[in-house]
Amino acid sequence: MATSPVTVSGSSSGMQVPYELKPDQYGGHGIFAREDVAQGTLIWSLSKSNAKIMNDKDAQSLVESLSDGELQDLVSSSYFLDDGRFVDMRPDHGRYFNHTNGERNVALGCVMKELDNEKEYDNNDTYAKKDISAGEELLDDYNTYGDEAPWYSEVIKKTGQDHSYMNG
Repeated sequence: MATSPVTVSGSSSGMQVPYELKPDQYGGHGIFAREDVAQGTLIWSLSKSNAKIMNDKDAQSLVESLSDGELQDLVSSSYFLDDGRFVDMRPDHGRYFNHTNGERNVALGCVMKELDNEKEYDNNDTYAKKDISAGEELLDDYNTYGDEAPWYSEVIKKTGQDHSYMNG
């Protein structure tokens, strides 16, 4: 049975452009632009999102409190900032940004600053790296996020998830 796209907007997410959650080519879901988006446009804002940002100690406590199923969900929906804080994306639709090792069309502000130092970009927000066409999936490179805390690799192993696809 085919799954129809879900058109969403509003306070359920830090998304700043019209988008749809649709099935992706890998059997999960991805974020797809509903209209054309110009290069440099703010796509997703961490400060306006429902994501939960926490320090290392609180992140470890969260991990210890979760069931195996919840832990699976957390590991596939979280990342670390450059300053070491942990971001739990489960409450936000930004969790559906998929990774690519190829040509991505969105990027964190810190990457955008390298491409265009004339404009102000927030390091923790996501912007259109190039012009994006309506219907195109929004893809990022997870390797540009902050480094994972040393304890987190054990958490990934516990879930059995394979994150090696991000390394090339």
